[in-house]
Amino acid sequence: MTIIKLVKTKEVLAPLFQEKLSPKLSYKIMKFVSKIETEETFYNAKLKEIIDKYGAKDADGHLVASDGGVQIAEGMQEECKAALAELDAVDVSAPDIKFTLDELSEVKLSTIDMFMLADFITEE
Repeated sequence: MTIIKLVKTKEVLAPLFQEKLSPKLSYKIMKFVSKIETEETFYNAKLKEIIDKYGAKDADGHLVASDGGVQIAEGMQEECKAALAELDAVDVSAPDIKFTLDELSEVKLSTIDMFMLADFITEE
């Protein structure tokens, strides 16, 4: 599984952290998130390195914001895009945790959310 898929899957589960769910579902979500912390930490550190390397900086050396993100330095867009694609494609081991459709029926999930969770859903 790619690291970006794993990170995006966690983003689907994150809003559920504050929900009152069954103990079984809460436990599975907690275990899932715990198991991917190392990969997420790695991803965030590498993403920061890419942003620091390719981000445009002002006269004081601070990154220049752009549309909720960071402006890429002039002439570095393709190199930055390639570095991001390489990071996103890093292969990682997925947690061996599966959610049943029954368990997930207690929460409201969009079709996109279900698509992101598909690798971790079993129809038992």
